[in-house]
Amino acid sequence: MFGLYKRSRTTKLITAINVEPMERVLIKRKLFFIMRLANNKFTKTLVNNILNETRDRENRTSKKSVKDEMKTILEEKDNLGNMAAKASKRIKLENMLNKEESKDGMTESIRYLFRESSEKNRKIIELLLKSY
Repeated sequence: MFGLYKRSRTTKLITAINVEPMERVLIKRKLFFIMRLANNKFTKTLVNNILNETRDRENRTSKKSVKDEMKTILEEKDNLGNMAAKASKRIKLENMLNKEESKDGMTESIRYLFRESSEKNRKIIELLLKSY
């Protein structure tokens, strides 16, 4: 699509065209899921009961469980209300990181070169993204 080499560095390019990294998208989806769980009174009660039940069996739970993943992302395991509050703060932090990354000089240069497209600019983009 862009005519770049296979080994080009694409992190700045992806940021320049406003595409979030997949890792950040997955974390934000998980955080939104936690917030949706906390908003529904039935799921909130259910999750809080699960957290209370498994507190004594902490070492026997699977590392791949949803509960363990929520604990890893938010460093919180007490109740869903606290998790939702931390999730909201973490989402704001992720959005702020996205904005900071897009203010990078190289990212802005790539964005400018895409707006003012020409053969010369295509060559400059290749040089900016060239792997060394």
